[in-house]
Amino acid sequence: MKRKQIVLSVVLCLLPIILGVILWNELPEQIAVHFDNAGNPDNYAPKAFAVFGLPVFIAVVDAFTLFTTRMDPKAKRHSRQMLRLVYWACPLLCNIIMPITLFMAMGKEIPIGMVVSLMVGLVIVIAGNYLPKCRQNYTIGIKLPWTLNDEENWNYTHRIAGFVWVLAGLAIMVNAFTGSSGVMFAIILFMVAIPFICSFIFYQKNRAGRA
Repeated sequence: MKRKQIVLSVVLCLLPIILGVILWNELPEQIAVHFDNAGNPDNYAPKAFAVFGLPVFIAVVDAFTLFTTRMDPKAKRHSRQMLRLVYWACPLLCNIIMPITLFMAMGKEIPIGMVVSLMVGLVIVIAGNYLPKCRQNYTIGIKLPWTLNDEENWNYTHRIAGFVWVLAGLAIMVNAFTGSSGVMFAIILFMVAIPFICSFIFYQKNRAGRA
């Protein structure tokens, strides 16, 4: 990942500021920046923070993520597909969520809970599709002590996780139309726990076999 790519990705995260400035006079002084599962606002922030602060925060997170990925001692092992996902994730989410947030502040009725869930589910499906192709490294993937210590375990864990994440992502997209927080929690638990458990069992079997 080149420096120009990092700079471009960060700049793209800041684009919603332009929209915020254009709409400034039409925006209320307090803007909803968080919503519950039903799409109802449950946290507000000053207009200046919503317009300038949020994109800057996302840009900082994006820059940190891209920088650490680029400086990974095993950066040459990163797959191009996963790098594209890392490169586009923050700019894409920022340039969809921020305009929706601003338009909702102006009174537009947008099912933000559904939109966010669909986006998150789609990203997880894409990530799950590419996880099996993710070679051992220190920044992208499922970094457990035994996956980082054993490339065979890493590959096995990411094959399992890829399948599980695709299923979880599809389930999140379906759940977007119901907005059930209980189902969402169960899905997240599933996509985190299953790869971890399978990976640990694989590690234990290998350790027993070498003993």
